[in-house]
Amino acid sequence: MKFSISQVNILVTKRTLSALFCFGLFYSITINYNYLYRDIRFKRVALIPDTNKTKTTFKFTPTSDGKAFLTSAIYTNLSNCVNPQYDIIVNGWEYHVNSHHFTCCFRLKNGNLLSINSNQKMSHIYANMPLRRIQYRCPVPVEVNLIEYVSIINDMKATCQEDISYYVQVTLPLGSNDTTIAICSLISYRSQDAAILVEWFETQRLLGVDKILTYTQELNSDAVRVLDYYESIGLAEVIREFDMPEKDKYPRLIGDQNARQWTDKEVVSLDCNSRLLGFKYVIMCDKDEFVVPNITKFGFSLRKSLEHIFDKSTAGVQLNPKLHVTTWEPYNRSSTLFISRYRNSTTSVSDRHKYVYMPERTVVGTTTIHGFTACRGYRRHIAQSTVLDFHHYRSCAKSFVKYQSALNSGQKQTVGDLCADFRQYSQDDINVIGKQIEKNVLKVREQLGITYQ
Repeated sequence: MKFSISQVNILVTKRTLSALFCFGLFYSITINYNYLYRDIRFKRVALIPDTNKTKTTFKFTPTSDGKAFLTSAIYTNLSNCVNPQYDIIVNGWEYHVNSHHFTCCFRLKNGNLLSINSNQKMSHIYANMPLRRIQYRCPVPVEVNLIEYVSIINDMKATCQEDISYYVQVTLPLGSNDTTIAICSLISYRSQDAAILVEWFETQRLLGVDKILTYTQELNSDAVRVLDYYESIGLAEVIREFDMPEKDKYPRLIGDQNARQWTDKEVVSLDCNSRLLGFKYVIMCDKDEFVVPNITKFGFSLRKSLEHIFDKSTAGVQLNPKLHVTTWEPYNRSSTLFISRYRNSTTSVSDRHKYVYMPERTVVGTTTIHGFTACRGYRRHIAQSTVLDFHHYRSCAKSFVKYQSALNSGQKQTVGDLCADFRQYSQDDINVIGKQIEKNVLKVREQLGITYQ
């Protein structure tokens, strides 16, 4: 049978359209099935926060020699590059101590005291501060289930005290064999927007995050209700009312832009990352930041994108943000969602980058807000946005001037507004996520009596 050229073209066109239709149908089914599963889970979880749940409150404990303030003691069986033995890691603040040697004091469950010397301590961030962040590593000399409390003595001439007020309780890391992804999200404080907070949590649920660890300080009541809700359904673990030692001697507030305040935040980062050592992947991420997989390739699955990007030699990846400048004109002013109103962004820049890492391939104690140290034999690199994207929603800042040439992309700068002429890129994955979470966001907001202005 012979075909004319026009008939061949028609046949090719029909087959092409059929192929595109099938691809689109497959894509739609894949995406919607992924979310349907999470939507079914949403309907099954508790709709009313369990107000009887015990609330975890942050506290710091002074040591008997007055050299340190301890926040947490975490037992870790994470046998990796630095130390093959199992340890209890103790986090907190420390005054300047000339020696790396210290004593670990253990209170056993039978009431007996046990001590062991160590020289494994790590403090490498703002080391010139009067109080610096610190992590001590205590070798475990007995079965860990015999140990209930631990304290630290930096004065090697001093002895362990019986007074329980100098000790912190030893706990296990969060996470288990069936958990994969955790987010360390540091401190929610004062005027955190509750309505936007709901969008952030619903996005994490959609993308398959197992646990979010966060802290609070002087947080408004609306945002507290949001955290209570997500803690009640098992997504969040909230440590309330973060506080800092020696505030009278060294005045500072969370939110201040100075080295003392950053030291306090790094103590929180150390504490947070230690509690998440039981997870396969840990993401450092604030509540105005979104780590998003390439939805076309991986659906709404962070896990699939991470498994793709973490080969056998990767310890972690740096996430360079695309800036959604909230002082721009909104892309869609009528949207019920904040992320959809400010759908457009800049290209990726290295401003306030964050990271995803695997604890078992990372030197314990090296994780900071913006970095980590990989174990020997492993590497870190920058994540490609074709696999994993990072979106940061924030107002225009003077610090953006250093990225001006990249962000303007040859356009003429508008006088008086640094960000006005930054080239804008439409973020389709954010749009898709917004459509998927909108129903649940509105449901939770209504239930908690929260409105978005």
